Amino acid sequence: MPIDPGRRRLLKTLVASAAALPFASCLALAGDVQVPTDQALFPQGVASGDPRPDRVLLWTRAPAASGDVRVRLQVALDPGFTQLLVERDLLARADADHCLRVRIEGLAAGSDYHYRFLRKTAGGWRSSRHGRTRTAPAADSTAPVRFGVACCQHFEGRWYNSLHALLADPPDFLLHLGDAIYEYAGDPAASGERHIAFDDAAGAISDGAHGNPCARSLDNYRQLHRIYRSDALWQRLLATVPLVAIWDDHEFANDCWQDVATYGNGLRDERDTQRRRNAEQAYF
Repeated sequence: MPIDPGRRRLLKTLVASAAALPFASCLALAGDVQVPTDQALFPQGVASGDPRPDRVLLWTRAPAASGDVRVRLQVALDPGFTQLLVERDLLARADADHCLRVRIEGLAAGSDYHYRFLRKTAGGWRSSRHGRTRTAPAADSTAPVRFGVACCQHFEGRWYNSLHALLADPPDFLLHLGDAIYEYAGDPAASGERHIAFDDAAGAISDGAHGNPCARSLDNYRQLHRIYRSDALWQRLLATVPLVAIWDDHEFANDCWQDVATYGNGLRDERDTQRRRNAEQAYF
């Protein structure tokens, strides 16, 4: 099936090759381990995923009140960023909610790498949390591989304390089996910092019998991903272990089938192609 231009933009991923340092004038910065970390500039932290023997995908979000944001990516062999493989300027686009996805190619199989994103401010350069990632082993490797498994991480009224075990002894890779978000908001059991209320309340819909608002608009789904990625333990794990992710139903709607929700138990037509596209765009 041909991909329309909107879908092509949705799936676009930037690509950078290892050992490419196009900003030679910036190498003094590259080896500076003293670049302060500023969580406010990267409030959803960093993440890596889709590991292959020669590549990995890196992610962050660099929000701003308006306009696109210039961000610098550094990938290194060491946590001090003195042995740089990649240093590249990128653009976090406002129309992508200032999210970045960058695929780094030309890496060695079964190897650890360190990465960070930088923003230049009036007070100088500021860094995201430092991330560690790992490539997949070579296809013919017989080395053992350790996986952690996660799923069904409903945010409201619940805490991710079970992640402490994975952080205490990090696996090589994290397999996420889906329900990275739940499309609901306004859970009556939630309170305080775990409570979610949609900014775009008019863009949400009701789940019917329970009367809970559910995401429909692109802004609704994006807000849920931002909030779920704000959890401190989840951020630490994603910055430590590369993610291998599939989705289940709640990334769109509970017990869905294609673009059809099931809040009405089949008593009404709940097909909503635009809602499904909104959910996919926010997820990708």
